[in-house]
Amino acid sequence: MKLAVYSESSADEAAVRILVDGILGEKTEVVKLPNFETKRGFGSVLTNISAVLQELHYGFEADALAVILDSDRTPIHRKAHDEPGQADPKCRLCCLRETVKDIQGQLTPMPNRQPVKTAIGLAVPQIEAWLLCGKDRGVGEASWLVGSKSRKPPYTSGSLKKAVYGKERYSLAEETRCMVAEAERLVDRCLLDLEQHWFPDGFGAFAQDIRRWKEPPSA
Repeated sequence: MKLAVYSESSADEAAVRILVDGILGEKTEVVKLPNFETKRGFGSVLTNISAVLQELHYGFEADALAVILDSDRTPIHRKAHDEPGQADPKCRLCCLRETVKDIQGQLTPMPNRQPVKTAIGLAVPQIEAWLLCGKDRGVGEASWLVGSKSRKPPYTSGSLKKAVYGKERYSLAEETRCMVAEAERLVDRCLLDLEQHWFPDGFGAFAQDIRRWKEPPSA
């Protein structure tokens, strides 16, 4: 399978590719996207996603696209959002799903070509939290939700990053190396824990999307 990955940084993308391969149970072929900026926020991903989908659809370059966003301080994704009419417009996963659906609906069907498969996940509050699964039992969607409701977050962006990278200041190369190492550990040891226990909604939705890629295309 030819796979493109788009996220908020090139370091994120390196880690996400490993997680996708782990969920699929097979090695995917790398498809490189246009040279967008190395560091991106949610707004940039939302702005560029149309160009990304058009490039992949008309260029015949990929079978699938995986996208991961950080929730930061926005509402986390809940399974209830997946029910008809229950999407939360403030949830970044719901928002991007709707955007992708609209864009793909506008693309011209190509002969002998299925639409690019997509998987979207929401890391709560950021992807570094996922990478601490199996190392810090205090990090997870449930603890973040409780802290958010009481307005006392259980951890900060800085504390998560320091726990993953070992220091407060680091280069992109160091960030990428650490993220790849942690993603490989997750695949080897605790991918199911990540999905079923600690991040069942944001990561769970992502894993579920990926598993659907193997289903026969609808007639």
